[in-house]
Amino acid sequence: MDGPRRDLPVLLSLGLLAALVFWNLNLLSPSLPTDEAFASLQQAQRASHLRPFEFVPDRGFQSGLAGPLWPLVLAPGHWAGFEGTWLVLWVWTLLALLWLATLAMVHGLAATMDSRGAGLTAALLLLANGRVAASVWSGTESALFSAGMLLAVYGLHRWASRTSERRAPGPWPWLAWAATAALGLTRPEGLALAAVAALVVTWRANRGLTGLLQALGWWVSLAPGLALLGLNHAATGSWAANAQMADSLLTDPFASAGETLAAFAGHWVALWSPNGAGGSLLLAFALVGASAGLMAQVQRGHGDGITLAALWTIAGAAWACTETAPGVGFDAHLPLVILLATLGIGETARLWRTRAAPVQALLGVALVLLTAPSLLTWGHEHSERLHDLRERSGRMAAWLVDRRSVPPETRVGTTEPGLLTLLNPDLRISDLTGRMTTRLAAPLARQASAWRQGPGTLWESLERAENRPEIIITGEAERLGAWLGQAVMETRGRARGALSAHRPDWSIAHTGEVPSRRLVELPGLRDAPPAEGPATMIVDSVDVADLVSEGEHAHRWWEASPPWTQVRGQTRAGEATGEVIWDGGRLLTGGESFRVVVEPQRPLRLIGRSDGAAAVRLAVRVGEGTERQIDVPAGAGWVEFHLDIPPAEIPAPEVEVQVRVEQPPRGGAVWRSHHWWAVQGV
Repeated sequence: MDGPRRDLPVLLSLGLLAALVFWNLNLLSPSLPTDEAFASLQQAQRASHLRPFEFVPDRGFQSGLAGPLWPLVLAPGHWAGFEGTWLVLWVWTLLALLWLATLAMVHGLAATMDSRGAGLTAALLLLANGRVAASVWSGTESALFSAGMLLAVYGLHRWASRTSERRAPGPWPWLAWAATAALGLTRPEGLALAAVAALVVTWRANRGLTGLLQALGWWVSLAPGLALLGLNHAATGSWAANAQMADSLLTDPFASAGETLAAFAGHWVALWSPNGAGGSLLLAFALVGASAGLMAQVQRGHGDGITLAALWTIAGAAWACTETAPGVGFDAHLPLVILLATLGIGETARLWRTRAAPVQALLGVALVLLTAPSLLTWGHEHSERLHDLRERSGRMAAWLVDRRSVPPETRVGTTEPGLLTLLNPDLRISDLTGRMTTRLAAPLARQASAWRQGPGTLWESLERAENRPEIIITGEAERLGAWLGQAVMETRGRARGALSAHRPDWSIAHTGEVPSRRLVELPGLRDAPPAEGPATMIVDSVDVADLVSEGEHAHRWWEASPPWTQVRGQTRAGEATGEVIWDGGRLLTGGESFRVVVEPQRPLRLIGRSDGAAAVRLAVRVGEGTERQIDVPAGAGWVEFHLDIPPAEIPAPEVEVQVRVEQPPRGGAVWRSHHWWAVQGV
């Protein structure tokens, strides 16, 4: 065997040893490290029954995951009848295979670029880096996405190398094509990367009919990804956020550019802190690969794969612009860093001319010694996380099964359904997050989108539901609010916070639907009061953060600056002093607008409610009328205010109200909008 092939048995043995260590960690404590991993299993179960999408009222068909391919890969485990621990071990077996494939491709890419030593060094560096292991062993689609991206680049690289050597291309064009087409089905940013790949192939294609057909084939390969991801993401709101980002880029390009650079820098800086020297070395090699390595490899005839890597880096930066905060979706960018670091190692070996095997072996050992602490740190954190999940969710599941504590007919809702449903698949638990909608009860279906927008919106959806959960299990009791009541059961792990069960008192539901009677009955809407009965009445109302009410009144909101720097779509519920009133709301920096049904040509009184956390000045316009300013003061409890509009500004039976934050609260606070009422004379 030649050099690179002699390395593979040793390399795969090391990788298999690491995989067995991780596998046995999970055998001792059967679990998965993230909620998203459990969501993937739930989606795989639905896919195994040929029902990958679920219809949610008012939201259409959705799957709740980043892409449909990973659940389809997991589905054979359900076909084989695996449950509980065996289902977890099935996932870890797949992750081990992806781990070994990733090591082999990184080794092969670096070895063919320079030497056997460069390939072994690159693979050992990858094997000993904790940040990479965290991504591959997360149990989510990140491992599949990393392997798919490397396969696409490796396939194009081998294709170009064989062409330059006047050899038959073999299976590499087809593997590269299949991997690129699959990227869009794995994560949404894969569509952008696949589109860039199609551009590269179009640019490099041979002239004539053959080249044209080849280019068309790459473009057609995007069709299934576009179609399935269109169904998958149409209802998640991510496209709306991206459209809002695009609008801010056009209206304020300089501020948006600065925020974009800051967000993208946050993704890269994240490599440095968690893993110490390991992350620093990986990033350093990535920078080398992105500079001198790119130009050198292009000059040596490997232009397809390396140019593709450079363009994919640009596509990754573009996708970072759509993230709402630095660090979100970082795993999607990690394969780019792995790829560029591999190129950097190959280029470093070429520049240093360290062709002697002993020197390369010493270099590899030194790199492993520097990166291994990061792997050990991550391994310890990983095992702690698994133990905590087992302790928290396992004890909570045992409490639920104890029918003396929880009768069988009890309605249970949870924000952490993953391990609870895995340990006890017969439990009837409603998912309040929408990530695992397999067990989502129809009366609570609206929560699939409510949870994504914050605790106040979740409160509003529960308030509106006909069959509210009698027990709510959550690990975020403080964030959701005091309406949960006292915990009746609590489990706690060493690394993670408490998981608590609550029996909320639903007598507080609908307490925030009416404003202060004093504001409604203020004079000014009629010339003379009627002989009997009320002089005024509420003709319409908008319950902010209630998705149904917002939809009925065409409610929309916007931020004063690009959405990734502000609290976007968050909500809360609060309590008034003296009288208990619960009402969800939104935290806004730009403003909001909505439509109300009124009697035309009659005076209108707008009444608004805020939680009084901070004073704010608003500019309010009704229809095409005059914009009026109103100062909303701070207060100890709910603050309600009013604004009277003359009849001349009410020309039609339906008018639009625009509310703009003219003077945002100081200290980084935001405008807290909870409710609006339209009042007119009888």
